[in-house]
This record gives sequence, structure tokens and C-alpha cells, in this order.
Amino acid sequence: MPQKYRQIIHSQTKQALSHRLHKTVYPAIGISFVVEIRCQEPAISQSILRKIDGIIPNTTLQEFAGNESEISEFMKQEVSRVTDLLYPDMLFQLVSELKKALPELNKHLIHDRHPLDSCDESLQKLMNHIEKYGAGSADYWVGANVAVLPDFRIDLDNEFLQVSTNGDVTLAKQISWVMIQLRFTMKAYLDYQNKHVFYREVAEAMQQVIERSSFESSDVFVAILSAAVRFKEDGQDGTENYFERRQQYLNAVQCFIEDHEAAVLP
Repeated sequence: MPQKYRQIIHSQTKQALSHRLHKTVYPAIGISFVVEIRCQEPAISQSILRKIDGIIPNTTLQEFAGNESEISEFMKQEVSRVTDLLYPDMLFQLVSELKKALPELNKHLIHDRHPLDSCDESLQKLMNHIEKYGAGSADYWVGANVAVLPDFRIDLDNEFLQVSTNGDVTLAKQISWVMIQLRFTMKAYLDYQNKHVFYREVAEAMQQVIERSSFESSDVFVAILSAAVRFKEDGQDGTENYFERRQQYLNAVQCFIEDHEAAVLP
């Protein structure tokens, strides 16, 4: 067979296999599973691509006497034939890959959920620690467009919300320590976008206390932690829904494996 025809059959078979795989996988699992469960998009392996060339017939096409319409119909039939032959192998490879990947994907989900499940406990432990031992001390917090400092600084970007402790270095360092603890405690609820909202809400809460005519340092810490709890509760539904979707996708993958495993065993 002339090389140009072999190339056309190879290319069209590859497209047909990919199309059939997507029609099989996506309705069963959902397109979003590619992103949600960190699974690679179904693709045709190199071994399958090599098999295509081995199956394409070596006919000279002389029987068609140069009739392009008959050659086109022959090639169409060959694409369908080769696709039918190779699709079970390709599906078997995909099922095997998903079956191998699923335990690790489940571990990822449990690992990612842990900060969410332990957030309430971690916040309570932080509250208890501060009540019993007081807050620790850390370098001044400057991050997420919030700065906690003893005095205002004119060299900071205008985007920063500066919280001044009116010259109280100890309090500024204690607040900074609490902010650092929150960064780890609240990480399940924070992302690149909403972290600025979170730290601004916390900063505004502590600022309201500091602006009073008189207050205790414990009042500031309570305001910070209360703001964190409110933020967590406001975002809890969305975060829970995210993990529920991931679990649903993993369940769908498990069902897909079970539905197709027996059918594609070599």
C-alpha cells in the first residue's frame, strides 16, 4: 500500500480510537474527573499506535485501478476494522491504569481532607494554648496584603492593610505568631484567591479591638480566632462540596473499572 494511504489510515484510526474511548469514559466518569482526581486524560499508548501499523494491510490497491472513491471506501472500512480490533486492547490498558492509580487517588483524598476534618480541633487547641500559656512570639506578619507592626510604615504598598499595635512590640509579635498558626490551621479553607479575604477579615477584627480606648491582649486573640471560625463556617459548604465531588468521581472510577474489567480481560 502506498505510504500516503497507510499514513491516512493510521491517522484516522488514531482519531477513531480516541473518539470511541472518550465516548466510553466520559459519560461513565465525567469530564471533570481529569482535573478533580488528578488523573491523566485517556490517551492512546505508543504500543497501540505501533499495533496500528502492524494491522494495516499491505495490499497494493491495484484492484481499484486508481478509482479514488473505491479507495476511499476501502480505507474507511479499514479504519473501522483496525479500530474494532484494537479498541479492546486500549480499553484494557486504561482499566489497568485506573485500577493501579485508584488506591493512590483515594490516599490523596484522605490526605487532602485531613486538614478540613481536623480544623475545628486545631482551632480549639490553639485557643486552649493561648488561654493556658499565652501567645508565642514571631517576626512581624507581612503577607496576603496584611501587615502587623508596632507602628505604621510609609514604605509599604498601599494595598497592605496595616494593623498598628501603637508601639507595643510584644503584642505585634504575639499577633504575628497567631497569624502564622492560622496559616496552617486554616489551610484547608484557603486558596490563592480567598486567602486575601480571610486575612483582611482577621486584620479588621483585631483592628477594631486595638482601636478601643482600653483592651487586653487576650481580647485581640479572641477577635482573631472568632473571625477565623466565622470564615470557616461561611466557606464550609463549598469546601465540603468540593471533597464530595472528588469522592463521587473516585466512586465513578471504581464503577467504571468493575463494569469494564471482566469484559476486556485478555
